[in-house]
Amino acid sequence: MSAPGKKMNDAERVEVMLSVLPWLAARGGAPLSEVAEHFGVDRERLRDDLLRVFYDVEPEVGADNMVDVHIDDSDDEWVTVALPGSFEQPPRLDHSEALALLAAGTAFVDERGSELALEPALRKLGAVLGPGAATALDVDLGGGDPDLRRLLRTAVEQQRSVVLEYFAWGSDEVGVRTVDPWAVHSVTGNWYLTGWCHDREASRHFRLDRVLSAEATEDPIRTPAPTDLPHPTPGVGRAEHTVEVTLPVQHVWLVDSFPVESFEDLGDRVRVTVAVYSESWLDRLLVRLPEDATVHDAQGTDLWRRRGEVARRIMIAAGIDPSADSVSA
Repeated sequence: MSAPGKKMNDAERVEVMLSVLPWLAARGGAPLSEVAEHFGVDRERLRDDLLRVFYDVEPEVGADNMVDVHIDDSDDEWVTVALPGSFEQPPRLDHSEALALLAAGTAFVDERGSELALEPALRKLGAVLGPGAATALDVDLGGGDPDLRRLLRTAVEQQRSVVLEYFAWGSDEVGVRTVDPWAVHSVTGNWYLTGWCHDREASRHFRLDRVLSAEATEDPIRTPAPTDLPHPTPGVGRAEHTVEVTLPVQHVWLVDSFPVESFEDLGDRVRVTVAVYSESWLDRLLVRLPEDATVHDAQGTDLWRRRGEVARRIMIAAGIDPSADSVSA
């Protein structure tokens, strides 16, 4: 649930409405203040959003398909919701559609918490799909440690900073970050923490499956969440440039986890275009490639000499004499 008074972006407000409306309809109404407290949202914001559901509809929707919201003018502002008749007619779903709906609903409940009007519907859907369907379905949104999500959500609610040990994919490095947490949410099948990174002095999105450890602190956050909370987008950032790698087909596994932009099968060899996110990342890629690979940048420059220079630097750092016989340029 959202912390009372916490600013929410449009997507989060829609999610709250999807929970509030069926909850109110099932109860036959409730005081506005009780609804706001139950769902952990600001009372006035909730009132505005409920009225928007009723008034801000397209004319072609039609009155028979509208959600009827009424807020009494009394002191407690009693709220009632009447759902259109179409909500009472069960949809005709095939097995795959029903399973997809069950998976989506289960993921939503896992993110929002247990006290949702959605849960009874999911139990009914699971019963229709067959014995054990609801309990056998395991929805994995990536970064799925529930204890980690609970720790981070608590830090968001209490507005306390956290310390993360984090693996940065773009730089291929593990570092420690101090973060003012703003929100925990799932996007395109992965869980993220969005917040202000003290070390980078900027807002950042941290994928939870790359958080190696997390510790909550007693320090209050220094940078509050903005009104328009940024949401993560798929990818690992903006590539600086690309390189073309050609290597024997038996070594294709080396680039399986890389951000490959194109792939060409040449028979016994493959040619791939790889996005480069930092020069240090490129250096690590070069030294991992086999001796019979070739690498060229976008201008066609052969990068194999650079591979030899990187290997020499590594050997010198390790106290090894980089003789011509031991390093191939």
